[in-house]
Amino acid sequence: ADFDRPGMDRVRDLVAAGGVDVVMANRWDRLGRASAIEYILEPEFAEHGTTLEALDVPTGDTPANRLHRRTMSSFAEYEREVIADRMRRGRLNKARDGRLIPYTWPHYGFRFVTRYVGNRRERYYEVDPEQMAVVRRIHEMIALEGRSLHGVADELERLDIRTARGGKRWDMRVVKTCITEDVYRPHTREELERFVQAGQMRREVADRLEPGERVGISWYGRRKVSTYKVREGGEIKKRTKSTPRPESDHIAVPAPDSGLDPELIDAARAVVAGNQRTVKVHDRTWELGGGIMFCGTCGRRMATHTPSYKRKSGATVWRFYYRCPEGVRWNYECPNRKNRRAEKVEAEVWDFVVGLLTRPETVLAGLDELIEQEWARLRRAPLGEERALADRLALLDRRRDGFLELAADGYYDRTQLDAKLKEVDGIRATVERELETVRTRGERLTELRRARDEWGGGELMWFRHMAGGDPRGATPEERVRVYRRLRLRVEAHEDGSLTASGVFGEGVEIVCGGNRDSLCFPYKRRGCAP
Repeated sequence: ADFDRPGMDRVRDLVAAGGVDVVMANRWDRLGRASAIEYILEPEFAEHGTTLEALDVPTGDTPANRLHRRTMSSFAEYEREVIADRMRRGRLNKARDGRLIPYTWPHYGFRFVTRYVGNRRERYYEVDPEQMAVVRRIHEMIALEGRSLHGVADELERLDIRTARGGKRWDMRVVKTCITEDVYRPHTREELERFVQAGQMRREVADRLEPGERVGISWYGRRKVSTYKVREGGEIKKRTKSTPRPESDHIAVPAPDSGLDPELIDAARAVVAGNQRTVKVHDRTWELGGGIMFCGTCGRRMATHTPSYKRKSGATVWRFYYRCPEGVRWNYECPNRKNRRAEKVEAEVWDFVVGLLTRPETVLAGLDELIEQEWARLRRAPLGEERALADRLALLDRRRDGFLELAADGYYDRTQLDAKLKEVDGIRATVERELETVRTRGERLTELRRARDEWGGGELMWFRHMAGGDPRGATPEERVRVYRRLRLRVEAHEDGSLTASGVFGEGVEIVCGGNRDSLCFPYKRRGCAP
């Protein structure tokens, strides 16, 4: 579509060097599928005494021949757009029909196999047992052993396990993809109903599943990818830019059952949900960084602050604080401007967690209370509530179509039609919000039940054996692992109090004797040394 191509560059360089009388192409559209040929190439070649010809267009610089070439250029440009649209629609229809769109590389744990359906050649996914065992091991390290994504990548490299392309180095993003991609999580026929109701899967595709059969989901159309060219070091290279598409445009394509346990996958996903890297500054692990400690006023993540001062001996002393990033801006967007001494706050939070986990009945009682609260908010089972709301949306759609048909038959004028449609659209927006709320509560209820089964099934044994039987001597990295498994969220409030939320409950106050001492304004703003 453009002339920024290596082959075209060589031709233009030869013409510019002189001595070229004619540039001949097999077909006119091989020069470029753009109508700009007569505005760019022909004038450029004419300056050097070179003519541009093709075997499928008449020769000679006559008005009729120029019109013919101009028509061929316009048709080539039109044909390029038609081909691109035809390819796009073909892939879209193939995905909607439940057929896999093969990419350059399959998901790790799968491999491509070629089959023939009549005269049509199709590529399908097939489980690679050796690689899928690695995927299962990744989930176990995250969900059961509490390892970080970086720790999993290091372990895979230590075991000399190769990536999908045969590389030695494992990227943490690839490890996370093995956990978050739906192609690894088996779905039952009932679970596919959610995709059918959302318009992401055709009902006839979902009905192909046999009773008891499970499939993974390979998503198509989640991002729009555009390709452009750049010049680097005299070479033309392609770059891509991707933007997310609306969720309504996503298409769920069935994939083979990975054989993994859905509960194991859900547990691993819960661990990495909102996962942030553990913060390390000055060779110090910030135990409450990376999305554990938040400002109780504005909700922002607490940032780290490391001021220093020099003693008379010339030694530099560092101080470590947590503070709200909004509370220290010039306009003080958040009134919570206190700095928390990191050592004291971290000790208080760890003492709270140790005291909590040495009494597992507290965790179980909190989970039971949260489960009862979620059930009380639901009028019926989550799946039944979703179906009822989905049926209501379908009824509103039929009602809207009915108003349009009446208006087309002349029973409503424009003003009456607009009023009716506005009423229906307002009701639909309310129902959609309610449907989203029900889905969120259903997911929350499922997560709480899974956590209740996990903590009630002896999951605390690993904690009791930590640090040689003394959890208070755990390393900062071990403490972070505990916080991740508890889904701990600590909030620091203006009055100096700390509250904690997690699988044990929400808004639990952390009471420590030295709470006030953990609060300290930075000494530079106070005008004194710490």
